[in-house]
Amino acid sequence: MCCRLAQTILPAGLVCFIGGLHCLGLRCANNVFLLEYEMLSRNSPRRITFSTLLLILSFSGLGVPAKGQVSSSSFGLSMNAGIIARQPWPAVSFGTMRLWDAEVSWALINSSKGFYKWASLDAWLNDAATHNKTVIYTFGGVPHWASSAPNDATCSYGPGQCDPPNDLNADGTGTNQHWKDFVTAIATHAAGRIKIWELWNEAPNAWYWNGTNKQLLRMAADARTIIKGIDPNAFILTPSAGIRGKPYRDWMANYLAQGGGAYADGIAFHGYIQVGGAYPIAEDFYTYFRMLKQTLATYGQSNKPVYDTEFSWGRASRTGFYDQNLQAGFTARSLLLHASEGIARTLWYMWNSTDVTGTLWVPNPSNPSASGTLLKPGIAYREVEKWLTNSKFTQHCAGSNSVWKCTLVRQDSAQIHAVWYTAGSTTYTAGPMYKHYRDVYGNTYAIPASGAVTIGYRPILLEP
Repeated sequence: MCCRLAQTILPAGLVCFIGGLHCLGLRCANNVFLLEYEMLSRNSPRRITFSTLLLILSFSGLGVPAKGQVSSSSFGLSMNAGIIARQPWPAVSFGTMRLWDAEVSWALINSSKGFYKWASLDAWLNDAATHNKTVIYTFGGVPHWASSAPNDATCSYGPGQCDPPNDLNADGTGTNQHWKDFVTAIATHAAGRIKIWELWNEAPNAWYWNGTNKQLLRMAADARTIIKGIDPNAFILTPSAGIRGKPYRDWMANYLAQGGGAYADGIAFHGYIQVGGAYPIAEDFYTYFRMLKQTLATYGQSNKPVYDTEFSWGRASRTGFYDQNLQAGFTARSLLLHASEGIARTLWYMWNSTDVTGTLWVPNPSNPSASGTLLKPGIAYREVEKWLTNSKFTQHCAGSNSVWKCTLVRQDSAQIHAVWYTAGSTTYTAGPMYKHYRDVYGNTYAIPASGAVTIGYRPILLEP
């Protein structure tokens, strides 16, 4: 954000001379604008460069916080419609909520031409306003009446919902009026209450999108024009794609190669890393995310914020990953790794899932309106959010010999240190500045004089 503004204020290539100083240009460092000069000397081949503070800008909007800084907006949840029916609001802190699998898809809102059912969306937006949450709305689910293949039974959410609208040709031509009407209606109805728009859910998966990229590009272009015309401050994300499989990475490369980046303020991806029949390994995220970053660099998108709009350990029925202590460790490690990599917003899927897909909380079966049970991974989510919020990485998470470490500084300038071991358990020697440690369940323990502590699958946080 800062560097894009710098380019606007002082475009690349602009040259100025001030009293023998050659102006190199404007650059950014930790969201501070620096005007750089070099001193020209005929008597020395050396060039002495120095920077003058030009302007300080603070960004707390929809992009990325100060470099390395973790804000509450970085944490987010997906929730199913139990929340707007009878269930209580989540008992963890988070700044962003994503509306997907929340009974507000295109097909459910716009069930017939010209008719819109807003009750569920309004309930979500009212809750978001009450709890001061930023809303991401994810497009998906073509209505049966608008679908080009209304009887296609391969679509996940209903016949024809994964097929393109019937007024949009494969090459992206056509009126595209069905889509434009819906985008206009929802953006107008939301009246700025939806801040972030994800242009389609998991477009590479045919059960969510069975059309062409040319069609998606046309839809993205039309949506951007409409939404920005209604709310100039809206933030537009690309359609989302996974990162683990090569077909997902190839899809993103293809979409960006065809110009998709022009219609997006940020990049959306889904950070699932699990495979069927095996427990997920949180640290695999590093490998696949860095592949995504290479793709973004190739197509000139590295300067845009990156959002993981959906991730967790996935569906436990496919991996056997039911142990809550393991789930807690995976949750904690994943949140630490995402924050370390500077992901602008990380959306956990999902708070109240009914099939153990990242489930953090379950309702009281006798009284859904009661407080319910915060599961162990939910407790880990709550605690790691506390560890990270308003802290800044001084050493990003990295592993060596199965020991992973991350070092941060809190707002009070205290250094904290998260550490875990991926190969069982081992003894770790904490530095002398650390006096106690916290576990992911919120317990605090004194560190012995020797500094020796046991680390394992679930991270601990060393504190002064």
